[in-house]
Amino acid sequence: SDPSGVRVTSRSGLSDVTPFEWVVPVGKLNIQCTLKDYFPYIKDINLNRPGVYNYFLQLKKRQWYHSKFFFPGVGCGVVSALCYSIDNFYYARYKNLGKPEFENDPGSFDRTFTTAQTFERLSLSFLALSCTFLGLSIWF
Repeated sequence: SDPSGVRVTSRSGLSDVTPFEWVVPVGKLNIQCTLKDYFPYIKDINLNRPGVYNYFLQLKKRQWYHSKFFFPGVGCGVVSALCYSIDNFYYARYKNLGKPEFENDPGSFDRTFTTAQTFERLSLSFLALSCTFLGLSIWF
């Protein structure tokens, strides 16, 4: 197998670590191969006549982007970018407020600036969550 040291089990109860040799009756054999940090591999082997059979089992290595934490990390990054763009919108709106708004609606300055601050905090929070999830995806 590639890599060596793969645990191979069958439905009939056979279990061993590669490389190995089994003596089995003619028929169908279902095996499952497992190794830490690799995808499980399942194969049906049809032994239709007596003889010696050699099988090469190649497992695919699990990458960091296959982690359960990867998609939540990407999702939090997207939400962070969305909150950042909303923050920029409200901050630009706040900067464009002038004397007419000050005279007619003085509370608009406070509401607009508070909204911009809220989305800035949300943006930074989701960015921190995104970095945490993506960091965890490397280890898990």
